[in-house]
Parts: sequence; structure tokens; C-alpha cells
Amino acid sequence: MEGAHLGYLDGQIAVVTGAGRGLGRCIALYLAQEGASVALVARSRDELEGVAQEFDSLGLNSLVVCGDLLDLEFRNGLVAQVEAALGPIAILINNAGMAPSAPLEQIDDEAFQRCMNLNALVPFALCRSVAPSMKKQGWGRIVNIASTAALKGYPYTAAYVASKHALLGLTRALATELLKKGITVNAVCPGFADTQIAQTAAENIVAKTGRSLEEAKLTLATEGSLNRLIQPEEVARAVLVLVGPDSDAFSGIALPVAGDAI
Repeated sequence: MEGAHLGYLDGQIAVVTGAGRGLGRCIALYLAQEGASVALVARSRDELEGVAQEFDSLGLNSLVVCGDLLDLEFRNGLVAQVEAALGPIAILINNAGMAPSAPLEQIDDEAFQRCMNLNALVPFALCRSVAPSMKKQGWGRIVNIASTAALKGYPYTAAYVASKHALLGLTRALATELLKKGITVNAVCPGFADTQIAQTAAENIVAKTGRSLEEAKLTLATEGSLNRLIQPEEVARAVLVLVGPDSDAFSGIALPVAGDAI
């Protein structure tokens, strides 16, 4: 991993959802390299244990918390579980999400609601859960991993785009509410990143168009002016800016990581 590793998050407790792979894994590693103790949250125990082993090999501190964030009981108990093991949470990274793709007529109510629940309701609930501890500390950093789909529309992604717009609205509302308590709330909005979500999107393009997987990935890569997929490390570095020691004035921001002014 690149970076200065200044240790400016020494002693801070962070929670990263969707931490078993992709953006979440990379963000968690970057936070830990700056000194944070990180609770790794995801559904797959195998993936989480793999990330925890990476942490151990680097001498970094982590806690594996395996469960489904759509499960109300697990979600409601998550913050208490982490704080009992590590201490008061100061940093929350809402990264877990889903990106279904289908024409409008093929999106049923259940699929739409599931996407809204994971991409918007879960971050709302976790923000609500961590707020008391952050207020007591007088300091907190919440970063919601949104998408360029929070800033504009894409075809065949109505549920996803709606959920990410909702997440950005939540970000802006909480930013105005919590800033005077020492808590900042921001969104990072990546373009198509080189993760499993991009792989799945490319596979959907293949299924619908008959193109090769390489052609499908090129289609995603050329959505922005960079003409390539965004790397997880680029998103992680953006997160560090928003949780760092000079981040007090950054709140309510939607930070694109896409190579475009959107």
C-alpha cells in the first residue's frame, strides 16, 4: 500500500462495512495503517478472515464482525458489539452496498426495496447508532461510499441510482445536523471501480449484448474521461482526506473519484 503512514489515527476506533473485499478491504487497510483499530464487517466470514490475516501480517489491529446488515437484530447490535470489544467508535465508513442492473419493467418492488435498504437504510441506521458515542467524544467522522450514480443517472440501474441519491441526501442532511457536535459527514462518489461490482456489471453487459467480457469492461472504463476503471486505492486515499487531522471543515461534501467534474 502506498502512503505516508503518519499514524494520525492512532487510538481511533473505525467501522468499515463491506470490508471483506474490494473498496471496503482497501479502505480498512488504509485506516489501519494510519493507526486505527478497525472493525471489519461483512457477510462472508471466509473473506473477513482473509482480510484479518492481512492485518495480522502487517501488525495491524482488527476485529472480525460477521453478519448480514439487512438483518435487523445484527444491525441493531453491531455498534454495541464493536464498542464492547474495541471502545467508542470515532469513524464509520458505510461501504456495503449492491448494484443490481435491469430494465425498468424487470425491477419488482422487492428488488427495489432490497437495494434501497442496503444502500440507504443501513447507512442511516448505523449513523443513528454511532452518533451518541461520537457526540460524547465531541469528534466523529462518517464517510458514505456513494457513487457517481448519486450525482447523475445511468440506464438500467433505477434502483441503484435512486438508492445512491438517497444516500447523498442523507449525507447532506446529517452534515448540517451534526457538524456543531464535532462530527463531519461526507460522501465519496467513485466511478466504476475495479471491484466485484464492476465485474458483475460487465457480466450483465455480456449477457445482454453478447459482447466479450473485455469489451464489456472497456465500456465501463470509458464512462469517465480517465478511460480506465477507478482503483480501490484511489477511493481509500479520498477517504483518508475526509477523516484526517485537517478535515474539520469538510462536511456535506460529495467527492467524485472519477476523473470528471460532475
